Amino acid sequence: MVYRLLADGLVLIHLAFVDFVVAGGLLVLWRPAWRWNHLPAAARGALVEFTGWIFPLTPWEQALRLQAGQAGYEGGFIEHYIPPVLYPAGRTSDIQVGLGVWWSPSTSASMPSSGAAADPDSGASRLESRAYRNFA
Repeated sequence: MVYRLLADGLVLIHLAFVDFVVAGGLLVLWRPAWRWNHLPAAARGALVEFTGWIFPLTPWEQALRLQAGQAGYEGGFIEHYIPPVLYPAGRTSDIQVGLGVWWSPSTSASMPSSGAAADPDSGASRLESRAYRNFA
């Protein structure tokens, strides 16, 4: 039980590191002093991604899982944990397209305000036109 909890805690630490590598630049924009923490973390993250090296927390987590009597996994941390979050079981192409349209960064910027009529030059027409080109 202790080894399982340690492995789960290590997963949380690893996920926090991945989040810091990916989104830490935004933190640096807000608090520039964080750049001295983010630069080495981003460099390490890039090195691991571009060279295919294994981040040290992955084998440590797998060893703890084995000591807890759990099965390890093939591949790295990101390949094991991230795809099930991004692509859960039961996801259909319709759901994926719906999320993509909903999450589109230009959607909120180009949609007319509520109650406004969509004229031919409005963002809504451009969005509909773009959606038609992409899905037709």
